[in-house]
Amino acid sequence: MTLLYRRITYITFIIIFLILAPAAILYTQGFRYNFHYSRVQKTGIMIISSMPRRAQISLNGTVYDKDTTPTKVENMLPGDYEITLTKEGYHNWNKKLPIYENNTTFAEDVILWKDDYPVSISQTTSTDWLASPDNSKIAYISNNQVVFFDTTNNSFVYPADSQKLNKIKILGWSNTSKKIIIKNQMADITSYFVINSEQLPTPQLQKIINYSYESLKWDIDSDNIIYGLAPGSGWKIDLFQNKHDRLLTGQVDDFIIKDDKIFTLESGNLFWRSLGTNQLVNPLEEINCQNCKFINKKSSQLILFDNVSNQIYFVDPENRLQTIASQAKAINWLDDDTLLFYNDWEIWIYNLGTREPELITRLGQKIQFALWHTAGRHIIFVSNNMIKIIELDNRELRNVVELVTPEKITDWSIDSRGEILYFSGQINNEYGFYSLNIR
Repeated sequence: MTLLYRRITYITFIIIFLILAPAAILYTQGFRYNFHYSRVQKTGIMIISSMPRRAQISLNGTVYDKDTTPTKVENMLPGDYEITLTKEGYHNWNKKLPIYENNTTFAEDVILWKDDYPVSISQTTSTDWLASPDNSKIAYISNNQVVFFDTTNNSFVYPADSQKLNKIKILGWSNTSKKIIIKNQMADITSYFVINSEQLPTPQLQKIINYSYESLKWDIDSDNIIYGLAPGSGWKIDLFQNKHDRLLTGQVDDFIIKDDKIFTLESGNLFWRSLGTNQLVNPLEEINCQNCKFINKKSSQLILFDNVSNQIYFVDPENRLQTIASQAKAINWLDDDTLLFYNDWEIWIYNLGTREPELITRLGQKIQFALWHTAGRHIIFVSNNMIKIIELDNRELRNVVELVTPEKITDWSIDSRGEILYFSGQINNEYGFYSLNIR
């Protein structure tokens, strides 16, 4: 009996070893039994990080108590996981992400948005709100005076000379974000001025001319050159030399200077001619847009916008390739080649290089505004007076965070760091200028 017992014990341990040893080896190599699929599978890894750090992680509703962000979660069975990141003072982030066998899924640099409330920084009302191209400044009209707000240090600047003006309208920022053109209407006299926002503390007004232009726009590369369109002529205005040179004769609807060429819109057709001549070249496009104007932006394509029909036109002057997106009521640029445009119900992204418009979202409530977050990974928009942020990660459903709902928003912009939203509107029946910390 003793010998038999020993042999049985010996054989049993051998069998256990033969079973457990491979299982232990498989376990150390990341294999697990998946009860959902009833088979052994190689596990995967998820790497999670957030801004700010130390966010709590939940996987399928269960808190992951081993670590906070950033971390690496190992030995995850293949399948879909509902990931939630939470941090006090911030909105939650949720996403369903797949884990694959012997693979790594990344949820890196997830931005958590602050759960904050707007703060009033001025109780004055504003009109003609216009942010500089680099988002470092906001120019607006308050009590018939031009006001500059510097988003880098939250300071106001009031050009003293603008108090002497009557009916003011802001026409546009230079692409350098240093100067703006304003129009002043006093009785039957129309005047135009340039204000250099960097002449602190009291920027002075530089008068252009008492003349009624149909439009004025900055040179794409310079803040000392302005182009003016007048009935029957097009002008180049040199602010440094105080000179006015005629560039065009004849009736045109609009023109823009690009790559030593003058592109013109005439009776709904797009023409070009060499700079310094007045000889037309055959039309580039017959777009039949009687109300189009050029978008004054340095980019690889010509962009035209019709404020009447709310259509946007993209034209490649080299290849004569045209794309038309209808019902685009406004545009916001991320860089020289990437923009978003939106209508009442949709937000689109368009890349001038790929020429492939991408639908970001379609809503059942009207879209009031939309703009890029400066990092280019999110779009911030207002619908039904609620400020929302949508993530541009195409995996699963796009993550949307609802920030705050003021009673009314009339104008808005973001600072150059992407940390603060500024808007003009109404909260608790009080109109004013508000800031909202979002990061």
